[in-house]
Amino acid sequence: MSRALRLFAVGLLLAGFLAPGVVSATEAETETSTTVAPDDPDAIVPAVEVPEVAEEPEEPPWTTRFLAPVTLALGVLGVVGAVLLYRVRVSGRYRVN
Repeated sequence: MSRALRLFAVGLLLAGFLAPGVVSATEAETETSTTVAPDDPDAIVPAVEVPEVAEEPEEPPWTTRFLAPVTLALGVLGVVGAVLLYRVRVSGRYRVN
């Protein structure tokens, strides 16, 4: 390996290790504050109260409904087939009378 290639590899590794630190150091911290409605009965009340809309449950995607169970079933069948094939080959090879 040539010297230039080694230096390039070391520089690339150093950049890979130092990049996350530089990115996290340059990110500005954001201030968060919690707002709470006052419990005072004389407080300003909104003009119109909007009722909360009930969200309809989403139907799971087809991959979750069909692809995952089929893949699981094929995997189980493959394992069962491999075990059965192993048992048949071993018992066929060594017969005990």
